[in-house]
Amino acid sequence: MLILINSFIFLFIGLFWQNLNTRTKTLLSLFFSIFISVFYTLFYFNGNDWLIYYLKFKDPGSAFTTFEPAFSILFSFLLYLSLDNFTAAILYYFIICFSLISLFCIKNKCNYFYFVGFLLIALGHNLVLEQLRQFMACIIMLYSFMLYRHRRSSCYILIILASLFHTSSIIFLFILPLIQIKNKYFFLCASTIFVSLFIGSIQNSASLFYLIPFIGDKLNFYIDSNKITFNIGYLTTLDILYFLILTILLFNTKKESYILYIKIFIIGCQIHFLSSLIPFFVRVSYYIYFLCFYVFSYFLSSNEASKIQKQSLLFIVCIFISSHFISYFRNSNSPINFSTTTFYLKNLIIDDDILYNYSLERYRNLQLINNP
Repeated sequence: MLILINSFIFLFIGLFWQNLNTRTKTLLSLFFSIFISVFYTLFYFNGNDWLIYYLKFKDPGSAFTTFEPAFSILFSFLLYLSLDNFTAAILYYFIICFSLISLFCIKNKCNYFYFVGFLLIALGHNLVLEQLRQFMACIIMLYSFMLYRHRRSSCYILIILASLFHTSSIIFLFILPLIQIKNKYFFLCASTIFVSLFIGSIQNSASLFYLIPFIGDKLNFYIDSNKITFNIGYLTTLDILYFLILTILLFNTKKESYILYIKIFIIGCQIHFLSSLIPFFVRVSYYIYFLCFYVFSYFLSSNEASKIQKQSLLFIVCIFISSHFISYFRNSNSPINFSTTTFYLKNLIIDDDILYNYSLERYRNLQLINNP
């Protein structure tokens, strides 16, 4: 509920975005980046994600063998700056993330408050609150997408950097070349075949991915933790609907930059649809969601789209973000309830020994719940 309230605050302020000058936009964006970072830091301890990070970084060297190297280095540095205050390090991390989003929006002339509002509703719980590493990777990938047309080498460098925060982003080294395919029919066939083969390959122990130690270990963990099943629900039904709409747009759009976005979104639909087979694979689609948030926030605040186009886009946005918001709370394993309102302000000043003992107790309780 609290995240939803924050998102409405951001969306309301976003209504006035076009009336602000660049300096005011920059100052407001940075101020609210700090505001939402403080909020998420105090709310963060309601979830389970922090237990793993806290206990791993308490054990010297354990984080570097568990998490991706760039994340381990950055968070270790933030712990050093915060004098080993874990809560302060989390705050610094969120400030970096939301400030990068702010700078991206200012640079690319999109509505920062719409962007963050959409992000909080759709992914505020299951990504921002529970996936610190991938949150940063998604932001880096957003910058990468913007460089694809004119600075392709820089784009691929950023993809590699993103993979050092979360391994899943490495797939875009193979996905982005697909959007260069000029023939639209061939693109649809090639992208469908590639996504299907990729998902099939990660189940094969002889796959190339398993020859890479760190990635292989991660895939083994996710495969063992998730049963491979295929379920048709309302999200997969929406994937089919989005795919049909995007296919129509693909064949009726002339502007090259728009076509590139549409192709990426089509691949996102394919990935999300097939993630119903392997649930953890839905995380790959989160990178494309960030590009969706950019397109949504840009066109809803620009003069490039007509009133009818904006109304149609707004309808799609509402369905898109609300469906993902609802899906989080439909999951019985979700650590956060809709009614959760607890803030852990005391964690900023609490003695580390107390926090350590509390984390161990909560971790044991979590293990008992998962393995009764």
